[in-house]
Amino acid sequence: MLFFHSSPIRYQRVPEKLFLSFIILLSLIPVSVYPQGSGRASNGTGGNHVIQGYVFFPSGRRAEGSIQIKLQSYTAGEITVLADTSGSFTFTALAPGSYTVVVSAGEGYETASESVFIDNDANLSRSGIPAPSASRRYTVMIHLQPKIGADRARASVLNAALAEVPEAARKRYEKGLELAQSGDTLKAIDNLKAAVSLYPKFPLALTQIRIYANVISP
Repeated sequence: MLFFHSSPIRYQRVPEKLFLSFIILLSLIPVSVYPQGSGRASNGTGGNHVIQGYVFFPSGRRAEGSIQIKLQSYTAGEITVLADTSGSFTFTALAPGSYTVVVSAGEGYETASESVFIDNDANLSRSGIPAPSASRRYTVMIHLQPKIGADRARASVLNAALAEVPEAARKRYEKGLELAQSGDTLKAIDNLKAAVSLYPKFPLALTQIRIYANVISP
């Protein structure tokens, strides 16, 4: 039974019917295993492979906010999650097949997409590639692009963040972001490190180095 303190020296017993009603009310409150913004899907497509990714603003900074990530496939329909607070997302338990990652970050950005093909072990073996017994992990990096007319305010914010950065370091930083968007993560890291060596107090570059290092070594 539940008791509560009604005075400094006396206790009052809660009626049993009221206690049971309270328990029933609690049982009706929904509990989500994966809350909004967790970045992790609670269901898959019947396999053991993983597609993970990171969403970046045009400045190169890891995106945050209500960013919707959809994983689409012709055979298994669509799975939707919200990216976590650092712009990361993960889809697990995926079967071999063709998938498209679609990112929607609101009215200020263009919808972005990236295709991922998970080959099955039989095809890999026939191609002479050793088929791993463990799950395979695929990583995608999505760089958001502002819609026309919506990028002026964001550009001013980025310019303010780079205002005190020496030109040589800024050019290295911008080159690193360009290389990352083209998929050359290793050279991107080299350029970002060069930017930091020119300007050690460069938080944007230091953050991107950590992010890209995590991408190549999950």
